[in-house]
Amino acid sequence: SSGINAEYGKKEGKSLDLRTFIAGRNRLENPGAKALGAAFSLLGTREQIEVIQNGIQFEGIKALADCVKHSPNLKILNLNDNIMTPKGAIAIAEALPSATMLETLNIGDCLVKSKGALAIAENIKGL
Repeated sequence: SSGINAEYGKKEGKSLDLRTFIAGRNRLENPGAKALGAAFSLLGTREQIEVIQNGIQFEGIKALADCVKHSPNLKILNLNDNIMTPKGAIAIAEALPSATMLETLNIGDCLVKSKGALAIAENIKGL
């Protein structure tokens, strides 16, 4: 498992570098996104996360948002065509100040509505 490997890497003084993760149309849904969020939180090397069309709802989006807080090198976050809703958009928005290297954020077709879009816009201003 990723958690075991990441812990082993820390104990051995080795870095387990995962810079890019792309999984589109894999039906990860909430359980998959939560597992990825937990694994990614252990690896601070991510530069690109793309989980397009995976049926991820708030719980999974929240887990991914939590891992963004531990991703100082993140440049691309593509959550296109998931079921983020305003609640998930707010979770992402709250994580954005930690993503100081972010260049691309794709939240198209995620049902963020005005409330979610405003939260993202407010928190992306300082990047």
